[in-house]
Amino acid sequence: MIEYSFCCDSCGFFHEMHSSTRGQKQTAFCPECKAVSARVYQRPHVFRMNGNVKSRIENGMAPRIVKKEELHGQPIRQKNRLNRPWQV
Repeated sequence: MIEYSFCCDSCGFFHEMHSSTRGQKQTAFCPECKAVSARVYQRPHVFRMNGNVKSRIENGMAPRIVKKEELHGQPIRQKNRLNRPWQV
């Protein structure tokens, strides 16, 4: 569900929930006085998000620099090279 915010001149702010982004969402009727109200654009509510998602948004999509010591997992094994020229 998508939440849209609107501001009525006489009643103040109100929110509407929609299941689709289709259609006209720039104006809505106030639920109390039935006046036409304009849409208000607000910043996303990041305080409700998961901490990992919030930090990813705040840091942007910049790549993180990782040092070799910080890599997890097994080191890459090199093949054992046998010094036997007669075996091809």
